[in-house]
Amino acid sequence: MRLITQQTAYINSVSFFANASPTADGSGFLSSYGNVRHNTGQYDNSTGIFTVPVKGYYFIGAASRTEGNGQLFAVINGSDDVGNDGDGDGSSATDGPSFSCIRYLDRGDQIRLQLQGSQVGSTPRHFFTMMYLGA
Repeated sequence: MRLITQQTAYINSVSFFANASPTADGSGFLSSYGNVRHNTGQYDNSTGIFTVPVKGYYFIGAASRTEGNGQLFAVINGSDDVGNDGDGDGSSATDGPSFSCIRYLDRGDQIRLQLQGSQVGSTPRHFFTMMYLGA
């Protein structure tokens, strides 16, 4: 028999999903997505940063729509860590980089997206999501 505590319930609910055309700063860091559809509180849309509340495995997924070649990276604690290249001219729903992965992260780690390339506005095609999977 497994006892469900408030701590267990909290850990099992760590996740967020944001979409719609974000703002890119001068270095290509993305923030201020048009929609934050779900957020249990660890994602700050004004900075685009997710702060890990509990160590363990996390699913990370992201996509962007770009003109020409583009690269999208998950930057963890200031270093490019995971990413993907995508090419296209922005005229197709599939143009642009995307990636998904599972990473082990420590409490306090900070993750944000960095786009290298020119983004094209698109609500469903720009997204950033993370979800805690377990220790």
